[in-house]
Amino acid sequence: MLSSDILVFPTFYANECLPLVLIEAMQCGLPIITSREGGIPSIIIDKRNGLLINPKSPQEIANSIEQLYFLPEARLKMRLQARSDYENFYTVEAFEKNLANVLTQVIRKIHENNPQHSLSNLLSDQFYDLKD
Repeated sequence: MLSSDILVFPTFYANECLPLVLIEAMQCGLPIITSREGGIPSIIIDKRNGLLINPKSPQEIANSIEQLYFLPEARLKMRLQARSDYENFYTVEAFEKNLANVLTQVIRKIHENNPQHSLSNLLSDQFYDLKD
């Protein structure tokens, strides 16, 4: 994948959630041409880190490949953005940061609903509840 210029992933599977190949392509800094299906538009932002096409549209695939071929500046811009999006959203560090933020919000909400408990007691209580 590292020697590629783009990734073309035309799918028409309506339940496509989070195709790992898209994240791998972003890790390699590849602009992506893919279908508007399932969760894909939440990963690939049209004309930002790739191009979104309609499912079952070979002409759109061809036009998109041609567009990126003849516009190297656009391809480079998408390539840099794809890599940046990977770094910001899909690395282990980004995952850990997002998980910590979610857990902090949950703990704060629990504390709001149980103000008589200290935060450390809440953490201990929740931890032991999860183990049982």
